Amino acid sequence: MATPLSSSKTSLVAADNVSNTNGTSKSINQPQQPVVKKRVPKSANFRGWKETVGWLEFDILSLEDELDDLLNTPTHLDNLLPDFAYGDWYHNVAIFILAGLTCFILGKFKFSLAPVFPFMVIFSLYYRTQIRKYRSNLREQAQRAFSIKRIENDYETMDWLNTFLDKFWLYLEPSICQIVCDQANPILASLPQIPPFVTGIWIDTLTLGTKPFRIEHVKTFPRTSDDVVVMDWSVSMTPNEISDMNNKQLKNHVNQKFVIKIKLFNFITFPIVVEDVAFHVTVRVRIRMMSSYPNIDTVNVSLPEFPKFDFVSKVFGQGIFNWEVLSVPGLLPLINDMILKFAGPILFNPFSFQLNIEELLKGNLTGAIGVLTILLKDAKDIKLFDQTSGNTIDPYLTFNFNGPTLAKSKTIEDTCDPVWNESIYILVNSLAQPLQMICYDFNDDRKDVQMGTINFDIQSLKTSPTQPNLAVPLLRNNKPVGTLFFDLNYSPVLEGKRLIDGSTEPPPELNTGIARIEINEIKIENPENPNTFVELYINKELILTTSTVKSNNNPIWNVSSEKLILDKRKTRVLLIVKNDKNEKLDYLVTSLNDIVDRSEIDKKWIPLKDGNGEIKVTSQWKPVRLADVPGASGYSDPIGVVRVAIDKAVGLRNLENVGTIDPYARILINGFQRGRTLAVDSSIDPIWNEVLYATVTGPNQKLTIEGMDVEKISADRTLGSFDIKLNEIIHKGDDNNYIEHVDKEYRSNKLVSKKGPKGTITYHLSFFPAIPVMDLDEIAEEDEATALKLQKEKEKEKENPTNKSDKDAKINKEIDLAELDKSHKLRLNLNELMNYNSGVFVYQILQGAFNNSNLYIQAFFDADSYPQYVSDKLRQSKCIINDTGDVVVKELEYSRATFRLVKDKDQSRAEDCIAEASLPTRVLLQNSYAGTSKVSFNDGSVIRLQTKFIPITFENLPLQDTILNSGQLTVTVLNGRNLISADRNGKSDPFVEVRLNGKKYLKTKTIKKTLNPDWITKEECVIPLTNRTHSHLEVRCFDWDFGEGQDDKLGIGFVDLTKVPLDAPSEVQVPLNLDGKDGGYITLKLAFQPLYIYSVRKKEGTFADGATKVFGAGKTFVGAGGKVIGGAAGVVGKGGSFVKHKIFGRKKDSNDD
Repeated sequence: MATPLSSSKTSLVAADNVSNTNGTSKSINQPQQPVVKKRVPKSANFRGWKETVGWLEFDILSLEDELDDLLNTPTHLDNLLPDFAYGDWYHNVAIFILAGLTCFILGKFKFSLAPVFPFMVIFSLYYRTQIRKYRSNLREQAQRAFSIKRIENDYETMDWLNTFLDKFWLYLEPSICQIVCDQANPILASLPQIPPFVTGIWIDTLTLGTKPFRIEHVKTFPRTSDDVVVMDWSVSMTPNEISDMNNKQLKNHVNQKFVIKIKLFNFITFPIVVEDVAFHVTVRVRIRMMSSYPNIDTVNVSLPEFPKFDFVSKVFGQGIFNWEVLSVPGLLPLINDMILKFAGPILFNPFSFQLNIEELLKGNLTGAIGVLTILLKDAKDIKLFDQTSGNTIDPYLTFNFNGPTLAKSKTIEDTCDPVWNESIYILVNSLAQPLQMICYDFNDDRKDVQMGTINFDIQSLKTSPTQPNLAVPLLRNNKPVGTLFFDLNYSPVLEGKRLIDGSTEPPPELNTGIARIEINEIKIENPENPNTFVELYINKELILTTSTVKSNNNPIWNVSSEKLILDKRKTRVLLIVKNDKNEKLDYLVTSLNDIVDRSEIDKKWIPLKDGNGEIKVTSQWKPVRLADVPGASGYSDPIGVVRVAIDKAVGLRNLENVGTIDPYARILINGFQRGRTLAVDSSIDPIWNEVLYATVTGPNQKLTIEGMDVEKISADRTLGSFDIKLNEIIHKGDDNNYIEHVDKEYRSNKLVSKKGPKGTITYHLSFFPAIPVMDLDEIAEEDEATALKLQKEKEKEKENPTNKSDKDAKINKEIDLAELDKSHKLRLNLNELMNYNSGVFVYQILQGAFNNSNLYIQAFFDADSYPQYVSDKLRQSKCIINDTGDVVVKELEYSRATFRLVKDKDQSRAEDCIAEASLPTRVLLQNSYAGTSKVSFNDGSVIRLQTKFIPITFENLPLQDTILNSGQLTVTVLNGRNLISADRNGKSDPFVEVRLNGKKYLKTKTIKKTLNPDWITKEECVIPLTNRTHSHLEVRCFDWDFGEGQDDKLGIGFVDLTKVPLDAPSEVQVPLNLDGKDGGYITLKLAFQPLYIYSVRKKEGTFADGATKVFGAGKTFVGAGGKVIGGAAGVVGKGGSFVKHKIFGRKKDSNDD
């Protein structure tokens, strides 16, 4: 007997720790509660054909062993009997008749049992000789058939594959059996459906035999679509014929055997054996191709004909006295009928079982793949089922996929021509099953009568998802009894895209989709060991009720349900834990967004409301784009904003074969990009010093920081990324409100890609909470709900009081469901909102009319270099958009919104656009808060939008995030004093260079032979500052000499720009230093003008095109103190053109390098 592998022996230990909300473990001490014993999974004793028969190395068959079977060993009767006396089927019949007749005669003449034995020996020897000759003749007939050349047909033989399987199967089969046993036994031990008196259940023996299945032939259908392949595969399995084998041959020719053992009450164990399985089946496979990975879209499997199968099954093991299950008369036909009944609508032609390969690779085995929208219009001439005089019809429709009813229409009373005009939404798991629509006649006092049925094939929705104006007859007894008019629209689940570099782009973030919620298990702190079950409500609708697990504080269910969600932001989830007496033990109320976010960061344990334990819930969100749904464009209000200050990166991976990467960093929330830095040219150690903001809707979201490399032609490549769980920085205070968090020091994390970790990013995190406020829709809903509640209360006062127990249960349930409607938001009007200077500005673009088509709308705010929002492609000049974006506005007083129409959605602000519209954000909020507002572009295009504002509380707004951090710095060089002498005459020929962050902006004229120069002519430059707090102004003084590169340094000095006065120009003395020696000082006149300035370069063009740009002429900008800086053609316009012309566009004079 083979010894089982020790690695397969596992044990299931009852959990005694519960995770609390902080991720630590707390012990549940319940010494008085009885221990609930769980079934211990057992390992299989025999796995594979070698272990089943005890095969050893010396059992290998040689050629002589293969030939030396029992048929080749002659008996004595073979030499005595002529050939015609034995060896055919009728000899078996004759010997049985003769043996029976002999026994009858002996009994008839009153002989004892002794004379029967000699006849038994004679007949047994004859039968042994006869059956051996008969089987030998059958083998010879089969050998003759194999030697004859087959007649040509349209089937393809698969002998090459069968030969390969024959040789490979001996090595593959033991591994398959071991994997099946190791994985199946723990699952069998933990199944909650098995009754408690079954104390053990496991697979004891499993072998698929030494003979593999055989592919008889394959037929390929040539006349199909270009993207479709259809094949018929004929597969059979025939066990080994072991009747004439000796002991050594039996060890090398093993048939299938499956033994499962069941242990009852810890002392009774009985096996169930299934062996010698034989079948023959023809499988039709239909494969649809697609261009993207995995290149196979769907696989449909069907059975053109009923399969033939047979097996041996014994309930109490393999003893000679154990009866075979299939020996029961009529059992095999009953099994065939059951297969035909239950598998027929799924597998038998014309039905098929569809496998969506793309969904399977993503783990979606049984879930919905899309939503079918049925616009039910009307029906005409529905004929009555009952022709009784005066009878009327009240029709309604039900919808299903050969199963339970999935949706139901409203009932139209007293008409044969009903008009519904109703939208029906149905979750679709497979397009292979036809949609069944049944028309019923509603009756008050008797059963509803079925009027007609439609079975509609929806496979065409794969290629034509929208099918309007359908008119399909209702059938009863295969006769038309009316016509139904409807539209169909199929919306598939949107999936993420796999990019060239191996990363995944998430699907669009939509407010409509399918929510899959799985209730895994519960840990309850209750010494009474309750019989527990859970009810799942979504928006007050009961979706799922688990089974009741008895006497267990840690019940496990792992059951799930799916629900179509039309407004994710308002969807609330209620979980009620009850005992078998329907008494509430505890409950949980949360939002769908929170459950989905918890699954993203693998934080699935949620504490219950009253603290009696915690529940593990897994969820999945599948976005689906549904048209004309009120909640489709809904916006989930944030709980706050995350500020990510990205400082620098060190040691990035260089992906370029020639040259160096151009890196930038971006931040993502749950996989969606929320901001990015500028790219740094040719560096693996870039310094960004940029601040990015992102809104977050829950503490369990995931922040990702990713390094990217700019590519001019193809998509940008990833350099690696790392994730940050936001619950590390998002916390609540004692008043249950979110509190501000600011990191005390910078963090550093490694970038991780598929090639391994490489490069480090230094960053700083902060969280600033939002003030929850109600928007206009929520205010209207609250007013309506309040009025309805008052009306119901008045009606209840008029009614008679009900039974106290029923009333208490009703009130208890109403309290639970009322948790779903609770709102803790403030009710503020527009003036109160605008008292807050910082917040989240939310804008919903409703529709637009444009002069061109195939455009994108981009939205920029303040000094954004890249868009905060990009619309989908607008393919028509007039279109409904209904899309929402948001931005964190640090200073509403100075903020400015800019909308651009472009042809390239990835275009930056430096690129030329088709049209542009710009206005103060404050004005846009005032105009579009209470209703829609129109924004006009400079080419006559118009968009219509509506906005709202969610305040944010900053204890101290960082200087880097204010308008005072950017603007124009005017530098004038006035004079120098006490400079170092560099010439032999004790004098110098000084000139000065002014640089910002290493880039030269000004070189003065040379003053000859002096140590105290005065620049009488105006030596001035205008420098655009995009980050005043992290910029350094450098003053370099040189002594001019003949020859290039011969100038001598006289000293270097620096200016702290954060100390430059903002109210008026000021003079600053900049001390010079040369190798630690005092080099005198240079006097500068500095004037700073706060402005929003963006810094980004064009993808293509000259150096001047990529320069830092200032907002151009013709625009109004607001500076510090609320003053207007520049008018329609004022200072800002002049300054902007001056910077472009004087610095980047001017000709080189004699004093330039």
